[in-house]
Amino acid sequence: MPCHKIIRTIAFVLAWVILLSFTELWAGGPPRRVLLLDSFGRNVAPISTVISVFRTELSLRSPEPIDLHEVSLEMARFAQPEQELPFVNFLRERFSTHRPDLVVAIGNPAFAFMQRRRNLFSAIPVLIAGVAEQALQSGPIGENTEVVTVAVNLVGMVEDILSALPGTTNIEVVLGTSPIETFWLNECRRSFSAFSGRITFTYLNQLSFEDLLSHVAQLPPGSAIFFGMLLLDGAGIPYDPGEALRFICESANSPVFAINESYLGLGVVGGRLIPERAVGAQTAEVALHILSGEPAGTIEASPRPSNVLVYDWRALKRWSISESRLPPGSIIHFRCRFRSTLPVQ
Repeated sequence: MPCHKIIRTIAFVLAWVILLSFTELWAGGPPRRVLLLDSFGRNVAPISTVISVFRTELSLRSPEPIDLHEVSLEMARFAQPEQELPFVNFLRERFSTHRPDLVVAIGNPAFAFMQRRRNLFSAIPVLIAGVAEQALQSGPIGENTEVVTVAVNLVGMVEDILSALPGTTNIEVVLGTSPIETFWLNECRRSFSAFSGRITFTYLNQLSFEDLLSHVAQLPPGSAIFFGMLLLDGAGIPYDPGEALRFICESANSPVFAINESYLGLGVVGGRLIPERAVGAQTAEVALHILSGEPAGTIEASPRPSNVLVYDWRALKRWSISESRLPPGSIIHFRCRFRSTLPVQ
């Protein structure tokens, strides 16, 4: 076939592909605009895991195109509400003419922001996701609002530590000094009072990161470390929680336990971890209900994600923790080669 005919044929095929693409887009209706408020900033786990799954699931499952706008609050570093005024003005100007069809706020700080600034998006449905049940007690949720909660059983998490390490007498609690970490510090103090007389809890929120690493490297026998999060250390220096945890696990002379599934594989032993991927998928499902016309606050979706018992085989071996001590149904990940991943019977 002559060269000019080949070129003409290719051009014809490309034209049809483009035409069909536009036809499919038009048939799906105009894009639905979704504003996503990220509490801590891009790539900060565990919120980043929730957002990643949410974005993928929403795009794949939506019958209409999704125009997703993601903005970061970085609320963990705002000590006072007045510091957020530039961000409020930014949102007001950016979305004054192109109002979103749905606002999705991920994480406790984003929830607190929406409580204070709900008037920014009056009459627009709001979906709050990745929020601990304890945080809902801080104030009213408001009308036209749906919530995907996560279960954070602090007492149960300590019980899991004691099951894996029955000789534990001292637990070091790693949290920073940001507002959200201060909230969880108070929740830990309240919940851990149930172990008064049995366990000594030491709170490390006032230490600089350098002092923290030195401290966990020389803990007495019978110690364990409970990692909540570390966004802002005692010296006021911000950190990525995942990277901070990795250094802590490398430096510590005692086992480290965490509360988020995203941290499994960084050196933590495990426990009843918050399943961020399941939270992201559930959030997308609820968002689709709202975008299809169901009123927020009235959606009867599937049950909210609950904690799962997951452990790192390598950490169990490192700290000589027998699998027989783990709760029934626990899932073991990262087994050595030729070993399967099976629930503990």
